Amino acid sequence: MQVLQADDYRYGLNLLKKYSEISIISYVLEVISSIFLAPYTMLLYSLTAYATSQHILEEIMASLQRYLVLSVIGGVLALVGFVLGLIAILFYLIPSAGRLAKWSSTLSTPSKLLKYGYYAGFIFGAISAALIILAVITSNGTTPLPGMIVKQPGAREGYQGLLVIIILGLVVTLLVMGLGILLGWVGMIMFLLELGSLTKEGLFKAVAILDVLSSGLSLVNIRVRPPYANPVAIILFLMLFPAIRLTTLLLLRKATLKVLSVEAVQP
Repeated sequence: MQVLQADDYRYGLNLLKKYSEISIISYVLEVISSIFLAPYTMLLYSLTAYATSQHILEEIMASLQRYLVLSVIGGVLALVGFVLGLIAILFYLIPSAGRLAKWSSTLSTPSKLLKYGYYAGFIFGAISAALIILAVITSNGTTPLPGMIVKQPGAREGYQGLLVIIILGLVVTLLVMGLGILLGWVGMIMFLLELGSLTKEGLFKAVAILDVLSSGLSLVNIRVRPPYANPVAIILFLMLFPAIRLTTLLLLRKATLKVLSVEAVQP
């Protein structure tokens, strides 16, 4: 029984180490993509202070034409980083928590919260993406085409009714997605804190604290209000968040390497 527990312990920690490594690559790609997409970021910061939605859209489309190569490179890097992030969570973090829960039942509740929360978030995220595509397609049907007006007077109203239903469904799925991801994240924080207590490795708890800090920073909404905005403060903030996030992932890798280098502890 102890041999099986030791196998679960080491296998789970190895998965957690691989999760941190893939997440580091994913996050570096996202940071690089944000550099390529920086013209649009700064444009949004400058426009949201005074421009209308239509004006913002027009400026973004004009910028896409001016910086087409940067847009393509940044978009591809962002997509690859996003996919790697999903792979890290689905195929490494969640299985890692499951195996370590077999090693110690103390990790069972955080493991389940992490697993079902993230699964729900990703499933409803996929449904939301499908609804967005459907809404775009349906919205084309609300355009007053001449043939539609003459031959099918009620068709436009029917499309509008369907669009309202789709949007309401989208709101619900987005709310469930957000709640699921939040529960999964809370489960991960609980998992790291408990793992730190069980292994007597303080770095796991430091990772949890830094993750909470970086997540809090990501929720801070900075709006540039020319000419009163301080560009230095904005740049420092934009550098601070990725620095903390990257440090968090590096510390997680270091923590798993440290506990893997010693003999398996008894839960």
